[in-house]
Amino acid sequence: RASAAPGPPCALSSDAADVYKGQVVPVDTWSADWDEAEVADVQVMGDDVKLYTNLSFAGIEFISQTVDASMMDRFHMDIWTGDPTAAPAELKIKLVDFGADGAFGGGDDVEHEITLDENTTPALATGTWVGIDLPLSDFTGLTTTGHLAQLVLSGDPNTLYVDNIYFYRDGGGTGTEPGQAAPTPTQNEANVISLFSDAYMDVNVDTWRTDWSTATFEDVMVQGNPTKKYSELDVAGIETVSSTVDATGMTHFHLDVWSADFTFFAVKLVDFGADGVFGGGDDVEHQIDFNAPSQGQWISYDLPLSDFTGLTTRANIAQYILVGQPTGETTVFVDNIYFYNDDGGSPGTEPSQAAPTPTENEADVISLFSDAYTDVSVDTWRTDWSAATFEDVTVQGNPTKKYSELDFVGIETVANTVDASEMTHFHLDVWSADFTFFAVKLVDFGADGAFGGGDDVEHQLDFAAPVQGEWISYDLPLSDFTGLTSRTNIAQYILVGQPTGANTVYVDNVYFHK
Repeated sequence: RASAAPGPPCALSSDAADVYKGQVVPVDTWSADWDEAEVADVQVMGDDVKLYTNLSFAGIEFISQTVDASMMDRFHMDIWTGDPTAAPAELKIKLVDFGADGAFGGGDDVEHEITLDENTTPALATGTWVGIDLPLSDFTGLTTTGHLAQLVLSGDPNTLYVDNIYFYRDGGGTGTEPGQAAPTPTQNEANVISLFSDAYMDVNVDTWRTDWSTATFEDVMVQGNPTKKYSELDVAGIETVSSTVDATGMTHFHLDVWSADFTFFAVKLVDFGADGVFGGGDDVEHQIDFNAPSQGQWISYDLPLSDFTGLTTRANIAQYILVGQPTGETTVFVDNIYFYNDDGGSPGTEPSQAAPTPTENEADVISLFSDAYTDVSVDTWRTDWSAATFEDVTVQGNPTKKYSELDFVGIETVANTVDASEMTHFHLDVWSADFTFFAVKLVDFGADGAFGGGDDVEHQLDFAAPVQGEWISYDLPLSDFTGLTSRTNIAQYILVGQPTGANTVYVDNVYFHK
């Protein structure tokens, strides 16, 4: 064989539940004692690969720590064989879930096997790497995927090289849940008191759902990232009563939230006072309301504690109450809940934090502007027909685009149009202290690559009442741009803001991805 297997199409540490290569999941055995195969660890051009010989069927087991793939939607592996694969040769892939008891034969086991041959997609082939990328929905008998414990390979190839085995989600979400993890926080840990975040050491939290809450609570994973999920939400109480939080040295309260269906969201903080108990006469509290929050994207709320005007003391904060509407009918995902001290920036008029760092694999990205990726050529970030003032600025040392006095601004890649036909999403991060409306229009110049040639297509997405004073990560499915019927020659990206000519918008991380 002349080459190693292709690299995985997503960042395994954040996007996948690995069985092999990322070592996120320990594998008990690559050849179970009940199988008929021999396995060896080999290297191909420096790449670690599993080699199966004398293969009738091979059992790969991860029973001691089963895989929860309930938030994943695809299964991937790469194979190579030198054996003939013409009809009637077959390779079979079986996944087995042991059910809630996590044990074989407990009555709740489910499984499904998929067969590949020379006529399937992907087609079984000889002498080349075959990337097997299957929707988990194709494993129709696999009615649960929360306790996957076995992967069984069987069929005609006597010799089989195997690499890059993992479960992942395609990044697009389902419309009802996030397809991407919340942004990774950037505050220095020395300035943070964290209740919940992978980025920091957390303080003790007594409960994430008090018995007086009206909500269903679950710990879930989003792109491999632990996340709190509240469904049927009216009110959810979180408590740190046994060890109240002294936030007197902090300036902000932060949380990231995502919902496909909320029309109202609120955050209440409650301080129990010097006696540290509820109802002692010195309790204080304040609630901040957000009407019509943006749906279907992560919202990073960075709330100045000074805005909680009724919270006149902050030395014994014990309750954190989340409210959602429509009452009892909304689902909210929550991550990165912490207090922090921000000693820089100009709060209220410009961002004091840089935009979140993107996590997509560069191989899956076409970037116009982001420090995280190599950018394509952009002709201009402000066309001469724009109605806006443009500046290149830095936020926390991070290059950022600033548009002030914004009505609309045109960005162009006319000299080298962008072929986004293989992409699924358009992403940008925006921050504004004063916009009341925001819109994004994409324009494709068609096969002639020129404006007005008769084959131009375009579509605009509007966002009414976007959240102010926070970075908003817009991750827009290209399928939502219904008028953009071709995407092979995208040449214009138009941003619109209101109040017309009287708002300022900061922009970062502008890219397509899949």
